[in-house]
Amino acid sequence: MDTAEALRAAARLRTALDMHDFGVAMERQRLRRLDPAAPEEEIEGRLLRWLRDLPPDADSP
Repeated sequence: MDTAEALRAAARLRTALDMHDFGVAMERQRLRRLDPAAPEEEIEGRLLRWLRDLPPDADSP
């Protein structure tokens, strides 16, 4: 793998990781909208369960 190819691969990985982070933030926001009175620990627990239980090839909930 030459340098240019490695840089392209690194950029694709960074994009995928950014998309993952964005999806997690969106789900956290959705959970907060569904239950605005829930404590932050509950929201985080729901978010972790969502991440754990999401099928590897799932597009969205």
